[in-house]
Amino acid sequence: MFQCVLFVVLLPVLSIPVAVVRKPSPFVNDVTVADAFSGSLPGRHARATKTDYGQHGADWNEGTCQTGTGQSPVDFGPGFNVTVPDPVVAGNADLSVLRTASENTMINYSEDGIVVNGGLKSSVELKLPEAESSLQLDSFHFHVESEHTYNGAHSPAEVHFVFADNDGAPKAVVGFTISEGDTSPLLRTLQQAYVNASGTEGSSTNVVFEWVNGNFFETVGIKGSDASVYTYQGSLTTPACDEPIHWILGNITATNDEIQWLSPLSYGNWRVVQDTTGRTPQTLTLRDTSPPLSSSTESPTAAPAENPTGSPTTSSTAHMSEHSTESPTESSGAHADISAVAIGTAVLAVMVLL
Repeated sequence: MFQCVLFVVLLPVLSIPVAVVRKPSPFVNDVTVADAFSGSLPGRHARATKTDYGQHGADWNEGTCQTGTGQSPVDFGPGFNVTVPDPVVAGNADLSVLRTASENTMINYSEDGIVVNGGLKSSVELKLPEAESSLQLDSFHFHVESEHTYNGAHSPAEVHFVFADNDGAPKAVVGFTISEGDTSPLLRTLQQAYVNASGTEGSSTNVVFEWVNGNFFETVGIKGSDASVYTYQGSLTTPACDEPIHWILGNITATNDEIQWLSPLSYGNWRVVQDTTGRTPQTLTLRDTSPPLSSSTESPTAAPAENPTGSPTTSSTAHMSEHSTESPTESSGAHADISAVAIGTAVLAVMVLL
């Protein structure tokens, strides 16, 4: 009898769900190109751009967009390719992470896609072949689909790291087309920050941005300490299409889920390829010369930052660890489920003993 009374008393307790908070997945599956570009996706995925990409830049009249003689992007095809089997090697370009963690880095989810800047500036140094001085990282952003093409074909996406001189003028872009393959530590971290920011378009997330093991290559997903890439003289790919810009272009990978997450946030913001008359690409050895990360290095804590755009800002931390592969939306739920099973088992054990 006592067992029955105990069961009746505990039944409501067993019926109360353990706090399992499952955020909606940031991944967007089965998104068609037409849906993403037309803005017909529901909620936060509907988007328009500040820059008019209706004709993908063919009608831009600002700056040198129409009058420039060395514009970007370009197609690496039969008319513009590295000579095989004797390519012209332009030398070495060195990237070096100067600051492993950067406070007050702003990840902006704007109408033109994802732009990362703020405290990230000057955290990476670029030394071009035969250059007397180095350039400093200014920001990076994404294009979906890719802007540069290979034999007329777009890659799913492209990321541009913009480097500027001491006066803040852009002088070089280190770009990577993104194809489907292994996971991207860079995109995985931005996904986490997006979830923490509630995924609101037009918002900004204030984070402590960390380069994986203080290394540029590890962060973008390049194995080894050097990579053979293309280089050519071009321009910025957004108005006013300033030239000349020293382009360095390679390829990295991301998983299908990571690409699907990125696509609705940036889709359609690519410029058509430009005429390559009078230009020839070369190969270049891109090297990561970042100093070894000290084992005693501690990560700083994110500090609030002023947001000049006036858009809502959320503070969080973007820790870029090559070992952090667990999805944030799954972790808390899994732990809560285990706790619920443990509580239920303990209660049943007490009932049996009684």
